[in-house]
Amino acid sequence: MIKKLMTARRFIAAGMLTAFMFVGIASVNAQLSDGLIGYWPLDEGDGTTAANSAGGEDAELYNGVEWVDDPDRGVVLSFDGVDAYADAGAETIPQMTQDNDFTWSVWINQAGGNGPNDVVLGNRYGPEGVDFAPREFIKFTPTKFEFHLDGGGQNCEFDDLANSEGEWIHHVVVKTGDTFTHYTNGTEDESSTFTSELQNPQPFYFGGDQANENWNGMLDDIAIWDRALSADEVGSLNSGGIPAQNATLRTVGLNFGADAPDGSNGGTMEAEAKAGLPGFAQQNWNSLAGATGSSDEVVANDGSSTGITVEWSSVNLWSSTGWGEENIEFEDGGDKTMMTGYLDTNNSSKITVAISGIPADCRATT
Repeated sequence: MIKKLMTARRFIAAGMLTAFMFVGIASVNAQLSDGLIGYWPLDEGDGTTAANSAGGEDAELYNGVEWVDDPDRGVVLSFDGVDAYADAGAETIPQMTQDNDFTWSVWINQAGGNGPNDVVLGNRYGPEGVDFAPREFIKFTPTKFEFHLDGGGQNCEFDDLANSEGEWIHHVVVKTGDTFTHYTNGTEDESSTFTSELQNPQPFYFGGDQANENWNGMLDDIAIWDRALSADEVGSLNSGGIPAQNATLRTVGLNFGADAPDGSNGGTMEAEAKAGLPGFAQQNWNSLAGATGSSDEVVANDGSSTGITVEWSSVNLWSSTGWGEENIEFEDGGDKTMMTGYLDTNNSSKITVAISGIPADCRATT
């Protein structure tokens, strides 16, 4: 799972390069935390508890559930298909009606020997191990997402897990009112509707309903929401995962042309000055002087060191009518200062900016 995400945004107008802003560290996906009522990353590696980082019930592991260091997913949980299971709470799944919304997400790697009704996630019985009256349950099986009520099933089909044994596949089921939609690896496939609703909250198990319908395989990154994720959010979830709950937004701003054409440093940003696009404004801009240069002292908006190095090169052609200040309609402050100095391409040359040293656990996107 990508814990950090770094996105580059360029402020370019009329061929004039003024600044870059790197925005991120997990918070691009921060909306995925909205409505998250259960998230079990399964990163512990040992012990008999899988923590719920969303603040709900932890999952207790029983009967030899194993922590495995998987080459693709890192630390995951492995279930033996005999009696191993995890219990994440007797009422973790809210009562499902035709009006409320919900989302399930899990990475699944199925092994052999499973039956069509085995419980990958969800439940078959009530918390005491007997049927609700009338019988009802909700579970993810190797063949379908089962929504069983009033003694009958109204299910959402998907490609059998047997067809992808030994492979990690990301599965998401989104409930929007009376409709289920299934996604495989971020891509929407089957949908179904149902005509009634459950009468009770449901227990939430991993790998089997206690000692019933136990499943054989590995699971990772299990999450549930009390809202319906959008298709775009499911895509982000598939590609970037869920951000760490204690993730802190850091941004890196690079302000070029800080020296201004007369060498007055009129474009230099004070550390406390705030500037940037709405929603991305920050302090501690890195003011960079000269037509060509480099800096390995790049700091983030909180003043912390980043380890990033930036190199730039231009022909230093300034506006023939001044520094560009005549085009600035900002009030005095950080935004106006940032826009005071710029490097003009003159439509016949180019400016190059190379950024290196981005931490290995970050991803840069322009």
